[in-house]
Amino acid sequence: MKNYFYQDLSAHIWAGHSSKLVISAIDDLNQITKIEMKIKIPSKEFINKSAKTVLLIRKEIALRKIDLKKAENSLKFIIKKDSESLKNRVIYKKYEDVLSTFSKLKETPLNYSHILYDDLWQLSLLLEERENFVVKRELEKIEKLFFDSLKRKDTDEIIANTTELKQKIERLIKMRNENNYQDQHLKKSNEELQDRFEELNEEIKDLLNIGSKEKLNEKILQMKELTDTLRNPKKIDKEKMLKQAQKQNLINKLSELLNEQEIIMQESFNLASNRGMFEQSSQGSGGKSPKEKQDSLRNSLGNIMREISSSENEIPQELGRADRAMRQASRDLENGKPDRASNAQGRASEMIQRAMNSMVANLDSKKQDVYRSGNQQDRSTSNPSFTDSKNTTTDGSSSGGTIDVPAKYKEQEAKKIVRELYTRYKNAEKNVKEKKYIRRLLDWY
Repeated sequence: MKNYFYQDLSAHIWAGHSSKLVISAIDDLNQITKIEMKIKIPSKEFINKSAKTVLLIRKEIALRKIDLKKAENSLKFIIKKDSESLKNRVIYKKYEDVLSTFSKLKETPLNYSHILYDDLWQLSLLLEERENFVVKRELEKIEKLFFDSLKRKDTDEIIANTTELKQKIERLIKMRNENNYQDQHLKKSNEELQDRFEELNEEIKDLLNIGSKEKLNEKILQMKELTDTLRNPKKIDKEKMLKQAQKQNLINKLSELLNEQEIIMQESFNLASNRGMFEQSSQGSGGKSPKEKQDSLRNSLGNIMREISSSENEIPQELGRADRAMRQASRDLENGKPDRASNAQGRASEMIQRAMNSMVANLDSKKQDVYRSGNQQDRSTSNPSFTDSKNTTTDGSSSGGTIDVPAKYKEQEAKKIVRELYTRYKNAEKNVKEKKYIRRLLDWY
C-alpha cells in the first residue's frame, strides 16, 4: 500500500530547529513498529520588525525565559509603537484576542498547542502579510473543501470548488503582483504557478475518470504543494533564476536543432529511396544540397556547444557524439550514400535528445536553489518537486521545498494525445477490447 502524507509544520513552536520524527504503526495483534528520522522543521521567514518581535515573545514564553506579565507588556509596547497596524480591523481584533487570552492565564501554558501560541502566531502573520492574510485564509478554506471533494470523488463539488479555488488563487497573485509591481522575476514565477495549477487541475479531472489511485494521489499531493507555495512564497535568487532562464533557452535551441535534424534525416531517407533524385539534388538547383544543409546544422550545434561552455555549464558528452555523427553524415552525403547518412543522422538525433533530457533533469534538480524559504541556508538534501514527490516527507512542509515547472518543448503534444485517449475511453462503452487497449496505454502514460 502506498500513500502520501502532508503536514505544514511552519507554525510549530520549534520550527527552524532539528527534531526527531517518530512514526508508529500498530496492527490488529497489537504488534508495533516504529520508524525514526531526524528532520529540521521548516520555518517561515518574516521581514516585518513587529511580526518578528511578536514571534520572539512567543518563543521566550515557551522557553520560560519571560513571565506572562512581562510578555503582555512587551506585546502592548510593540503594537502601540506600530500604530499603523491598529488601523487594520483584522489585526486589531486578533490583538484583542491575544490580550484576552493573557488575562485568563495564571501560569505559562505547558502545552505547545495552547491557544496563546496559536494566537501569537496568527498575529505575527497578520502583521507580516496585512491584506494578503485574509485572502490566504480564504484560500485555505476553499482548498480544504476542494481536497475533501476529491477524496469523495464528487464531480459536481470538484468543479464548483475548482472554480472558487481558481478565483482565490488569481486574487492572491494579483495582490502579490500589485505589491511588487516592479519585480518581473516574481511576476513570471506567479504566472508559472498559475499555469501549473490549471494543468494539474486538468490532470486530476482526467485521473478521476480513469486512472490509478496512486497517480491520483501523486497529483493531489502536487496540488497541495502548489497551493502551499502560493500561500507561502519563496525568496527568489534572481541571479540563479537568470542562469536557469539561460539554460532553458539553450534547451529550446537544441529542441529546434533536433527538429531540423529530423527533417534532414527524412530527406536523406527519401533520397536513398530514389537515387536519381539524390543525384539531381546533389548537383543543386539554386537551393542548398543535402550535405550543405547538414554542414550548416553541424555549425549550429557547434555554436550551441560554445554557448554552453561560455555559460560555465558542462557540455553534455552526448553533444560531442552528435557532432561526430553529423560529420559522418556529411561524408556519406558527399560520397553519394544517403542511406548511410540517414543512419548517422538518426544517431545524431538520438544523442541530441539524450543531451536535452540530461539538461532538463539538471535544470529541474537545481531549481530548488532559486527559491529559498525561511531561515534555511541550504536545502540540497531535499528535492520536493512536481516531478518527484517522494522526498517531501523529510521536509515536513513544502514551504521549505521548491516549485518545479517542467520543460514544455514536447509536453503539450503528449497531453493532447492523453486527453484524446481519455475521451475515446469514455466513448468506447460497447467495445470492450478497445477499452482494454486504451486502458493499457493510459496505464503506461
